[in-house]
Amino acid sequence: MRREAERRCSNLFPLRAVEWTSAEADATQIAAESVDIVTASQSFHWMNPETTLPEVTRILRPGGVFTAIDCDWPPSVLPELELAYNECVANADHPQYADIRLARVKSWSKHQHLENIRRSGCFRIARESTFNKVELGDTERLVG
Repeated sequence: MRREAERRCSNLFPLRAVEWTSAEADATQIAAESVDIVTASQSFHWMNPETTLPEVTRILRPGGVFTAIDCDWPPSVLPELELAYNECVANADHPQYADIRLARVKSWSKHQHLENIRRSGCFRIARESTFNKVELGDTERLVG
């Protein structure tokens, strides 16, 4: 993903406008108070909020912004679709699939993001914004 992002950004931004680094979210090695925006797009659930949020506030300049962006799946269009999807996800935790999933990877509930951010005491304001987007697709796209 990083290689693709670097490729796409190489012609979009002036030299040094984007800096790439490899580090854990709670130990970025980025200088204190050196960035204006920190984003976690579809990834905050893989980060320990107790150690990541203090690191985010350490690297943000005063007045900087942190955003955690998530998409809810499936869209709540038909109750039957949502129930079937939730059953499919629950079945993925069955022991018979342990060899093909990331069983050793820790994740945190997306539903707790806002509460974790508020509870951290790292930010003066924490709020949730919701946006809706409709996309066309078929079974192949959903499965793919």
